[in-house]
Amino acid sequence: MPRMNLSGGKQKWRKRIFCAAAPQTAGMNTVMQEGTIMKLAFVYTISTPALEQLVAETFFREIGKFDGLIYRVPEALSEAMEKGSLTRKGAAQLMHTYLQAITDGADVIVNCCSTVRAAALEFEKVSKSYGVPMLQIDTEMLRVAGHMGRMVGVLATAGSTIEPTCSGIRAYASGRHIICQARLADVFGAEDPELYREKLISAARELAEFSDVIVLAQASMAFLEKDIAQATGKPCLSSPGLAAKDMKRIVKIMESKKTLHRTESELYPACH
Repeated sequence: MPRMNLSGGKQKWRKRIFCAAAPQTAGMNTVMQEGTIMKLAFVYTISTPALEQLVAETFFREIGKFDGLIYRVPEALSEAMEKGSLTRKGAAQLMHTYLQAITDGADVIVNCCSTVRAAALEFEKVSKSYGVPMLQIDTEMLRVAGHMGRMVGVLATAGSTIEPTCSGIRAYASGRHIICQARLADVFGAEDPELYREKLISAARELAEFSDVIVLAQASMAFLEKDIAQATGKPCLSSPGLAAKDMKRIVKIMESKKTLHRTESELYPACH
């Protein structure tokens, strides 16, 4: 995602940032119950300040103030892209980071990388035992996409996200036969926002010819959702907005039960 300022105003949350190798302090805030502030842990692999800000602002619009913990595990993605799948070392770093988030007092963990989705889903079973819900940033997007049409176009800038995205769409399609077509735009890490936008829209137009809906496989592409929909005339889905709405529902469950533990059927009733 190009490095762009998406703030448009004063920051409405507090954040603390940690890297997998060397935690460092730096200088986001949902009220779950009166007098308490929810802590959300956002776990990224490779990210940018603009992406982290976009995700935080999107969640803020849905759930209000929250205390945000941001974790980055860049080696997990770089090795996955090099080797073709998540390595044992990368998986271990992720597991350590998720556990660290629990140690740091996170009320909910948000996995923000589709490439490591399988590993994150495995850890979700563990996090439940600690009473800490875990939200995959792309789950609601995949669920919605699987019910919007039989032909789903997946647009990505990192090839490692394509298989987890297509597999996820089929898994949430409730037995419907889904044909998943993908396009890879070669702009991963591009610094030029105009080039980034141009390449993605061009690839999206190709997908639109045989797609009922276009799915943006990475959260970093979300800022182009409306532009792509307008350019292609097809519905376009990105993960942050749908994940934030799902988080709002999770918060309501947590508030009503005054507990952090929830079941998958409570979080995703449409899938059960």
